[in-house]
Amino acid sequence: MKVIQIFLSIAIICCSAWGWSQDYVVTFPLNNSKNLHEESVIVIRANGESSKTDFTIESDIFSTIDFDFEKSASNGIVNLIPTSAFFLGDHIRVRNQNNDVLVQFDIRTRKANFISDKEENVYAIDKAIPAFTIDSNITTSTGPIFFRNSGTPGDKYMGIMNSDGSEIFSQAENQVQNFDLQPSGYLSYYDKVDEWFLLMDSAYTIIDTIQGASGLIADFHEFIHLANGNSLLMSEDPQTTDLSSFGGLSNATVVGNVIQIIDDNDVLLFNWRSWDYINLTETSSLLTTSNVDYVHVNAIDYDLDGNLIISARNLNQVYKIHISTGDFMWRLGGSMGDLTVINDPDQLSLQHDCRILPDGHLTVFDNGVNHSTPLAKAKEYVIDTAANTATLIWSYAHPYGQPSSKTGNVQRLANGNTFINWGDRGGDLNNPNFTEVNSLGEIVYQFRFTAAASYSCYRARRHAWDIVSAISEREQVKISLFPNPATDFISFSNKQRFDLVLIFDVHGKLILKQENANEIIIQSLNPGLYFLQAYSGEDRFNSKFVKQ
Repeated sequence: MKVIQIFLSIAIICCSAWGWSQDYVVTFPLNNSKNLHEESVIVIRANGESSKTDFTIESDIFSTIDFDFEKSASNGIVNLIPTSAFFLGDHIRVRNQNNDVLVQFDIRTRKANFISDKEENVYAIDKAIPAFTIDSNITTSTGPIFFRNSGTPGDKYMGIMNSDGSEIFSQAENQVQNFDLQPSGYLSYYDKVDEWFLLMDSAYTIIDTIQGASGLIADFHEFIHLANGNSLLMSEDPQTTDLSSFGGLSNATVVGNVIQIIDDNDVLLFNWRSWDYINLTETSSLLTTSNVDYVHVNAIDYDLDGNLIISARNLNQVYKIHISTGDFMWRLGGSMGDLTVINDPDQLSLQHDCRILPDGHLTVFDNGVNHSTPLAKAKEYVIDTAANTATLIWSYAHPYGQPSSKTGNVQRLANGNTFINWGDRGGDLNNPNFTEVNSLGEIVYQFRFTAAASYSCYRARRHAWDIVSAISEREQVKISLFPNPATDFISFSNKQRFDLVLIFDVHGKLILKQENANEIIIQSLNPGLYFLQAYSGEDRFNSKFVKQ
């Protein structure tokens, strides 16, 4: 027995000296992936301490490539960021301190000829919500409506208004998109000129900007900013692609999508490319045009377990991916759907806005363009992964029997009502912009813009809104939680006692509040992913944990 113990001790010492005690998992890029962006960031999960000297980046064009080393404060994610862009057509290898190849990949050979629809920003002087009519207003919902509208022609507004149309806030800016209230409590909107998201406090003061990583430009379709400072967003990733085998061009521009999670120190935590998981043959888009938007991700949401739910419009599909591996967990609709759909023969057509409810049900705004009878609907499904089914348990169709060619969303409210933004109105001013129905399907609120510009909204939602207190930024303290995952309690690594501890679910809802704490009892929490904020004086600590 002593011989075995001595041998093990020697082995541990040697492994430590040789670096074998460290485990690295490259979460992006995938090994042997192709056509990577020349500013790609390498994302590695390190089980233990790590430093820049643990890694080497090799190139077929240059022997080695210099890089910056960035490390997440709380979850062991490190970024290797090349100090200058990779060369087009280069082959890259990343090695650890033992000279093992952790990942290798190819940089794209040429940049895609991609034309943005960005225009010069025009700021309007007046701040007034355009003309409107309220067809019904007997709702018990008290939260104001957050929206950003657009018209042809016409000024574009982001605004907050009460149910009676009275204005709380509005700003006319022609190149603003996707205005909303975030789970973190901040307001956000996308600026199509600078191509980034901006955060505003409740005094409407800009306090931060968020942009895409790895040289990619953030897209306006989705942005979620959590209480822990993490930002979930997406980008377009155009590639020059030979589509001649599909009857298309040999040099077509095909647009993929990249989904990213970035922490509040700009460390890239998660990076997922459609090119690595979705084939061109799955798209409903024509492959014979010069520009092909083959996936068109338009909504992302956190599931209750921390994994991601994604709407891909041009696949006619909503799917779930694993937050660690990137693999599909299920796919609803489309040519590669793997769930049996019950009570919904039409399934999905060019849908928007997939959201997970507190009970785990899925809501989707089905634009319904290509159904046998075109018709837009708000839908609610129960996903049963054991039975591999998706059952439609509730839906509400457009009150005038119309489809919606683009945009739109559905929101389940706390009082059980459902708020629906119908998206594109087809130029008919009689079509409503917003309809709210109760649990019996009765209309309790209906609103429509009546200006000749035929305004429609990408998204519109009701939120509780505190217009008095602004959110302040605080310095973040670098501490960790243990155990994590946990079942009964969590503690802080430095044994510090915090003045205030707040725990939020993945939707940003405050679940638990505790004062003067250095240990938090979590037995009452449901299993899943949670985010924690802890305050001590002017210091702030953000982290996340899994309740088992």
